[in-house]
Amino acid sequence: MNFFGVMIMSNEIVVVDNSLVTSAYHLTLNEQRLILCALKKIEPMVEMGENQVFYISRDDFIELGVNPDIVSQEIRQATRDLMKKSVTVKTPLGTLEMPWLSEVLRFDKNAEQKLRELYPNPDDYDDYIRALRLHNLIDSFTHRADENIVARVVFHQKILPLLSNLKKNFTQFSIQDVAEFKSTYAHRIYQLMMQYKSTGYVKITIDDLKFMLMLGLKYALFADFKKRVLDVAIDEINGKSPYNVQYELIKKGRKFVAIELKFAPKVKEKPLSEPTRDQKTIDIFDNLTDQEQDIIAQKNAYADSIGATAEHRQNLIKQALKQHQDAIQAEQEAKQRKKAERQAQKEHEKQQLELARKQYEQILASDTLINAYIANNINPQKMRASLQKMRYEQGNFREVFRMEKYKFEQLHHLRYLNLKFLQ
Repeated sequence: MNFFGVMIMSNEIVVVDNSLVTSAYHLTLNEQRLILCALKKIEPMVEMGENQVFYISRDDFIELGVNPDIVSQEIRQATRDLMKKSVTVKTPLGTLEMPWLSEVLRFDKNAEQKLRELYPNPDDYDDYIRALRLHNLIDSFTHRADENIVARVVFHQKILPLLSNLKKNFTQFSIQDVAEFKSTYAHRIYQLMMQYKSTGYVKITIDDLKFMLMLGLKYALFADFKKRVLDVAIDEINGKSPYNVQYELIKKGRKFVAIELKFAPKVKEKPLSEPTRDQKTIDIFDNLTDQEQDIIAQKNAYADSIGATAEHRQNLIKQALKQHQDAIQAEQEAKQRKKAERQAQKEHEKQQLELARKQYEQILASDTLINAYIANNINPQKMRASLQKMRYEQGNFREVFRMEKYKFEQLHHLRYLNLKFLQ
């Protein structure tokens, strides 16, 4: 394995080679989001092939906090900017610089109509297919059936070995941990912290940190660097991540030369212990919620109005609190049931998609099954003018079926397929 690499596990835990954490690059917030959205689609422990494509959807960016009203524009701009960016890592031979991406396809919602105008006749079919293959667009055209997809990116071939099939020297963190970050400096410093997660302590020189962040001569005054980089990042990590962090500046002579970070997971404060009470006394003031305090106040007012004895008063309060606690417990149990149902549904959907993948491969391997699929699922009279219709008119039913692949990958399409002929 060369120098560094990245992969994303299926549960959206980002796994980053340690040397990438301290490499030099500067990404905007949306460029950082774009990288994460692409990398989370990599299969864990699987080496990527050359020209492997990654589709970036509106939902990907919205989950990371982008305004849905402008999300498509944000994705398109991020792809334009990231094409110009590179990453630099220190190696034994010197600093190695490489680009992130080799190509970007920003989808045109009117692409199919334009292609039909360019290739209007069935006789143009072979030229049409050659044009798509020339630009590696065959698979992408199928994905345009999903209007949620905005762009397709391909990592540069020089960086491919550094982005997959990693086996050691990892730093890992959850995408959700950084989803609310607005500062790119917070992203980088948080990753540095996670490299030393087991100790909760990291020390780095100011020069190395500036190298990481590609600051160059920016913020030459240390006071500006502290205010606009360190304090902004630390405040955001404390406010929006699962960790609390403090830093201390290290001086050599009159100059600050290093920074120490000390951090730990956030924990809920435990209630202070109370003196031992008489077991017969109702503990009505310990750890009460606002609702419970309201209940007690109401019962005390009612007891006063009826001239209740002390024992009666206590029984009224006990009964009311028990009813309230039973209701809370019932609500929690209902939430647990719903959570279990969601998990079961998610597992069921996963199994459905796995079965659909196998069914797609089974059909693709047999001309007879392809013909049966088309007979049961495609009505040529209702086919709109499209690449798929052109293939149908040419009698190329295998290509027609290949265009149906996306339906086997999305449940809302899969449920409408008639696959009884496979039984």
